[in-house]
Amino acid sequence: MIVARIVKPASKLGTARGLDEDTFFSSLGEVLGLEGADEDQLYLAMYFLLERQEKIETHLAKLHLME
Repeated sequence: MIVARIVKPASKLGTARGLDEDTFFSSLGEVLGLEGADEDQLYLAMYFLLERQEKIETHLAKLHLME
């Protein structure tokens, strides 16, 4: 979902359609093995990341600000 946002920003439904084999807008779904991801799965992924956002940001900051 994050990569799709960078490549072609869209809503969750638009991203799901872009990953679908019949309506894809790039080969991203195929390359990442995500054919058929629906908007519910994308929302679950978003909630997963939101619950861990602070921990992820802290970890990334430590990696990149300590260099």
